[in-house]
Amino acid sequence: AILSGLVGSEMCIRDSYIEKSDQDIIEEAIRTTGATSLIDIVKIMKHIKENTGKEIDENLAISILQKSLKNL
Repeated sequence: AILSGLVGSEMCIRDSYIEKSDQDIIEEAIRTTGATSLIDIVKIMKHIKENTGKEIDENLAISILQKSLKNL
């Protein structure tokens, strides 16, 4: 269960996504979810959907995730 105290900060996070590009949103989701492998793409897509309501291109997300994993 999500603590009710998080609701306010979740709203702030959601609002902060509005001006961001898809790439920025994906990179932020990768950092926020602590993604360490391609399997985490599911977690990333879910995080983006829940926090932004946006449908992000999964192929774009995968390519950005692959690049970020090379830099780990």
